[in-house]
Amino acid sequence: MSELQAVAVKPVSEVCFQVVHATTGRMRFRIPRLRFDQEFTDKLQWTLKTATPIFRIRVNPIISCLIVHYAPDQITCFEVQAELTAAIKQAIRKDLPLPPKIPELTIEQDVESFKPLGLPVLSLGAAIITTVLEIPSAVLVGGLILIAAIPLFKSTVDEIKEEKKLTVDILESLWTILHVMEGFFIAPSLALSLDGLGKILRDRTASHIDYQAINLRLQERYTHVKRAGKQQRVLIKDVEIGEHVIVYPGERIPVDGVVIKGKAIIDEAKLTGASKVVVRRVGQQVYASTSVVEGKLTVLAQKTGENTKLGKLLDLVKQAPVQDTRVADFAEDVADLTTVPILALSSFVFAYTNNFERSLALLQLDFATGIRISSSTAILSAIDYAARHGVYIRSGRALEMLARVDTVVFDKTGTLTQIHAEVVDIKTINEQVTSSEVLRLAAAIEQGLSHPSAQAIVSFAEKQGVLTQMEWESWDYKIGKGVIAQLNGQIILLGSKKFLRKEGVDIKQIRRQYPELKNSGHTYVYLARDGQLLGVISLSNPIRSESKGMISALKQQHIQSYMLTGDNAKAANTVAREVGISPSRTYAEVFPEKKVEVLRKLDAADRTIAYVGDGLNDAAGLAFADVSVSLAEGSQTARQTADIVMMNNDLNELLLAIAIAKKTMDIVYQNIALVAVPNVGVVLAGVLLSLDPIMVVLINSGFTILAELNGLRPLGGMMQVPNKINS
Repeated sequence: MSELQAVAVKPVSEVCFQVVHATTGRMRFRIPRLRFDQEFTDKLQWTLKTATPIFRIRVNPIISCLIVHYAPDQITCFEVQAELTAAIKQAIRKDLPLPPKIPELTIEQDVESFKPLGLPVLSLGAAIITTVLEIPSAVLVGGLILIAAIPLFKSTVDEIKEEKKLTVDILESLWTILHVMEGFFIAPSLALSLDGLGKILRDRTASHIDYQAINLRLQERYTHVKRAGKQQRVLIKDVEIGEHVIVYPGERIPVDGVVIKGKAIIDEAKLTGASKVVVRRVGQQVYASTSVVEGKLTVLAQKTGENTKLGKLLDLVKQAPVQDTRVADFAEDVADLTTVPILALSSFVFAYTNNFERSLALLQLDFATGIRISSSTAILSAIDYAARHGVYIRSGRALEMLARVDTVVFDKTGTLTQIHAEVVDIKTINEQVTSSEVLRLAAAIEQGLSHPSAQAIVSFAEKQGVLTQMEWESWDYKIGKGVIAQLNGQIILLGSKKFLRKEGVDIKQIRRQYPELKNSGHTYVYLARDGQLLGVISLSNPIRSESKGMISALKQQHIQSYMLTGDNAKAANTVAREVGISPSRTYAEVFPEKKVEVLRKLDAADRTIAYVGDGLNDAAGLAFADVSVSLAEGSQTARQTADIVMMNNDLNELLLAIAIAKKTMDIVYQNIALVAVPNVGVVLAGVLLSLDPIMVVLINSGFTILAELNGLRPLGGMMQVPNKINS
């Protein structure tokens, strides 16, 4: 585009602007109002920044200047002027709220963050200067190095006290002290400096997750709610469920809810970690922390605060303990076991060669610390990466076990099928018992239970207008089986065919009366009173759209899939057949204790098991498996028990979690090689060839830092995310 000449001032209501200068991708405007109206300036910048093609705005109020950098392949200079005209019209509106001041936190780059490097670097500088200039200052420099090494010495003493044995840290401490005593200052001060640098890298990795969580929490402090027919500005924490929240362009949605008015383009980057722009209309779901790019919405608040999808994710991530993998633990155990032999061998080398440097070289043999640190870095960055893509991983152990999984056991209801079941039919034993009576009793007895079948029955009763509250004289829920309750002296039973048979109820008559019950493939809940069957409720759980493709993808990775359910065999086999699970790996009418038996059998066959469930009756299975997986919409017990939580309630996230785990463990094994091989090599060279101690430190510590940087790869977004698979 050729350079434009300044054009005449164009009035927009009471605001004027002028094109001062324009080149490809950049335009400069003069807007006199910028000089004296801060509110207008803030609104104008805010509005322009929400225009997708315009990606950078700069304002100089002193000279009334606005500079717009834009993508010329997406928008022309004339369209930029049109955008500015529209933005000015927006900015002068009195009803448009001021843009929120979002206090985004950053990782402070201050002196405190580099504190571990202070004394070590100072001692290194002093060592280099005195060595090069041959200044006799052994006491001063040596003392400075020993002071810088105090954290190392303290850690060594603490570990000896706690472990009641010599650990690998004693080698580094002795190596440092003996080098200082011999007047070799550069090597120990360099080792301390590089160790401090490694700690900073690790701390920055951990704090990245903390700060990300804090930034996600820092939504606008205020939002707009319609109360008593008027729009009010209220604190987000004061928004109540059922209120109408109004969200303007550029604002983040503060609640989970459904759109009841308006249409908007929404960016889900803050929730998913990737910039994903979607259109949301009336009747569609929106989530807290997603941003309105264009348009205006009125949202019916359904979940607020910690109960939103974002709140649950952040609470889980905040609680996650970072544990080393078994590989890292094994490396540390081996190193600790070799500590005493290394000390003995070092003494032997000195006695045999009378060479102090060769004997000290053995004390540098510490690959366990580098492996432990680099493994922790990889785990932290993988947990962060997974959280930003909607998968919560509880620990390093869970990550390692998931990478080794060769068997996945699925609960059927609410996992392979939709969590929301539907009542499709109600059959009664005779004409004297109405379907409404069966539904009323069943819903009353199921109220408060979180199982999908219970929720379906209660919801259907509410729609039919027969839902009532009853004061039960006694009430007992048998997990995975059914409910026994007493009302007016009468015993009410509700549950599976097997449960009612065990309680002495004859159900043959109703199955003879309605032969279609044998072949429908639905889930059945039977109701009896005082030992007499009243009726049966038929439920259907639609299969999740992604289930079949996900099972197929697991099969391609040579991972076997099993299905367990408390439903009848017909219903179980119907679902298994549709999703692609073999009948020989399908178990029907299994209660929680039977689920554990199946897992024990698989464990005895040396299978590494992931159990995927979402309900209260899955808690035992989740606890017993090598690694447990739950959906966020599952029961609270399942979420608290599970090692992995799929926050977007999409089974494809299991494939993502497995991919992250395998990639992370590949990085861990790479780090073992990066640390162990050079470490052993230079130590042997130091013993056999009397390698310079400085070179030993540079190679050992250098490769440890390289391993740490390698562990940051998931954090840097270098991991391939599997595409979603639908059937």
